[in-house]
Amino acid sequence: MDIITTIKGLKNLGMEILVASMQYTIQRGKLEKKFAPPKDDSVTPVGQLESWERIESGATFNFTSAKLEVVFIKPGLPRLTWTPGTLPGNTVVNKNSFKPVEVAIDEGAFGVGLESDGLKLTVGKDGSVTVADLDGNVIRQDEPPIMTGRGWTSRAAMNDDESFFGMGMKASPFSVRGCEFSLWNMEPRGAYKAGDDPLYISSPAYLSVSPRGSYLAFFDNSFKSTFSFKERLESRFEGGALRYYLFTGTPEENVTKFYGLVGHAAMPPRWALGYHQCRWSYENEAQVREIAEGFAKHDLPLSVIHMDIHYMDGYRVFTVDRKRFPDLKKLSQDMLAQGIRLVTILDPGVKIDPDYFLFKQGRDQDLFMKLPDGELVRGVVWPCWCAFPDFSDPAARDWWAQQYKVLIDKGISGFWHDMNEPAAFAAWGGSTLPSVAVHKLEGRGGTHLEAHNLYALQEAMAGFEGQRRFKPERRPWILSRSGWAGLARYAWHWTGDSESNWWSLQQTIRIVLNLSVSGVPYSGADIGGFGGNPDKELYLRWFEATAMLPFFRVHSAVFTPRREPWCYDEETLDITRIHLRRRYSLLSYWYTLAAAATRTGSTLVRPLYMEDVKLVGVDDQFMVGHSLLAAPVLEKGCVTRKVTFPAGNWYDWETGSMFEGDTTAEVLAPLDTMPMFARGGSVVPVDEGNQIELRVFIPANDGPGVGGELYRDAGDGYGASLLETFALVRQDNVVTITRQATGDFRPEATDMLLKIVGSHKSVSVDGRALEGDNRLIPFDFSTITINLD
Repeated sequence: MDIITTIKGLKNLGMEILVASMQYTIQRGKLEKKFAPPKDDSVTPVGQLESWERIESGATFNFTSAKLEVVFIKPGLPRLTWTPGTLPGNTVVNKNSFKPVEVAIDEGAFGVGLESDGLKLTVGKDGSVTVADLDGNVIRQDEPPIMTGRGWTSRAAMNDDESFFGMGMKASPFSVRGCEFSLWNMEPRGAYKAGDDPLYISSPAYLSVSPRGSYLAFFDNSFKSTFSFKERLESRFEGGALRYYLFTGTPEENVTKFYGLVGHAAMPPRWALGYHQCRWSYENEAQVREIAEGFAKHDLPLSVIHMDIHYMDGYRVFTVDRKRFPDLKKLSQDMLAQGIRLVTILDPGVKIDPDYFLFKQGRDQDLFMKLPDGELVRGVVWPCWCAFPDFSDPAARDWWAQQYKVLIDKGISGFWHDMNEPAAFAAWGGSTLPSVAVHKLEGRGGTHLEAHNLYALQEAMAGFEGQRRFKPERRPWILSRSGWAGLARYAWHWTGDSESNWWSLQQTIRIVLNLSVSGVPYSGADIGGFGGNPDKELYLRWFEATAMLPFFRVHSAVFTPRREPWCYDEETLDITRIHLRRRYSLLSYWYTLAAAATRTGSTLVRPLYMEDVKLVGVDDQFMVGHSLLAAPVLEKGCVTRKVTFPAGNWYDWETGSMFEGDTTAEVLAPLDTMPMFARGGSVVPVDEGNQIELRVFIPANDGPGVGGELYRDAGDGYGASLLETFALVRQDNVVTITRQATGDFRPEATDMLLKIVGSHKSVSVDGRALEGDNRLIPFDFSTITINLD
């Protein structure tokens, strides 16, 4: 962030907050010094194996100074736990019991081997752990761990051909090999740039990809930690037991299994997959209405308007400024009549004000974070001095959930959790709360060193429950700036305060893909960057790219020029309209991907190495589901770009031109174009008015294609649904598509449209030939037959 932007940002804090942030920083330093435990630099090896015994689904191993438990929680999926140390709670892995697994165990000269479902894990007599397949191919090799102070350090070998992905949100290269990270969720000071660390959301999970195979390691430990991918893999935790899970298989299988452990994504309402318009801030009712009128006037689809901190009364959370928004319920109703939902921001900081109902309740019920001496933790956020709910306390979560009623009753459809790393304005030393703060931690007690990274996740738990409680017929929707593995069960994410430059646009793709494989499948960015003034080209390229990410929103700071699509020129307006309409034409496809993520643990966007591990270096393209390939323009001045095509054949989405797979081609990409391609053998649902068009892309070769799915329901709630699966097979010169359906939802339209992309001669549906330009087919067809010659 440049100095002018920084000054503008500081100006918007106000002098009272600037002075208070200085005071807070000094006070925090004193508290850390006063309450910090004695320094512990001890280093204790685990020693030698002294004994072991079989237990259900695994074995325990007693070493000189430590104990190891190996349990296969599912066939071929081991969990390793080194103690002493505090075991993690059930916040992330929301169950602690699993069905028994048959495990073969044998003891040899070098250690004890445990075998399950084609995987062999060998515990060496020195505490090393080797994971291999039954042919002896080593998948991962762990050195004996070391107890370091009050925590643990885990080390593993790193092979020359391995690339690593994940770790949450990082301002790093796509593959994190060669990097070192702190896992301590943090609001950066200003917009982040390359190499800044830590950032808003971390995840202690990384995916290894190499030509020899793949694995995903997930460490269930929320203590402050450091992960290094330099000379070897090293994970250092400042407390807790060392517990980790190892998933093996293809990259996609490993990610899907990981979601199976930490939780599949919650099914969103359909409107959340549309376009969101936001600014810090639309400061009053008139501005919100002006935005809605602008989208209608310019014939631009819009699903959501976000309301930032100025809707609140003095930035007091769960209040409304009646002067700015005299009748929020009426405003919500009027917006809903236009098909627009309102989302309001919520911060966890509660203004310390004896006349403020929320502060009085939290204080009187002992629901705020405290210091070891029993005093409230105090930090500075927008209302100035604030107390902070202890979301690790079930009673505090229940109380916080209760507060959502006031805004739900006013017609608010979703909630935007901000400043929840948790953040506090500080002049130096990191924008967060004292690490010596104490927490309830589900009743067992602990410090902020363990609870910090879980704070936003547990706030999302409360917000999700609040919406279920007061609108049980509606699906909750939360957007959260911070989080941890497991966030997908409750919330989406966006990539925070990015700069308005080309690196930030490029980094958006890398971040979203790495988040996707480390537990956060729904993410996007502030289009154009948060704190700057993108020129027309940067704005449009960002808009086009983000239109093919799960979360699609424009947002910018109060001190920047307005950024609605009509704020540039007519060409910009026309181009944004093209990409908005394309997004809405694919809404059924996105909604089907969302249903699959909830049902199976799949991700909505996929890195190209999930198609072919040789493509680990491709960080400027991505798959949307299994059928669409997005290749946004991410460099200034480019009107063409090289596109790498995985195996198969690919069709340009707009022109129908075909490209061979396993090749690279230069394609045209003028300013109004974001190159997108459909895989041959795909069946893609496209929204055409009130009807669905099934768009079939002819495969080049015999065999099964990826086919497709279509999920339909009322768009929200928990009523009837319909899942249609379209299996596609080519044999010689005949392509056959077979429909199977489950569920009892019945769409209003009894017909669908059919479009065939690729050379063909004739089409019949359930034995009836389609003649001329007739493209109507019954929605409940059984078989489509396409003759190619």
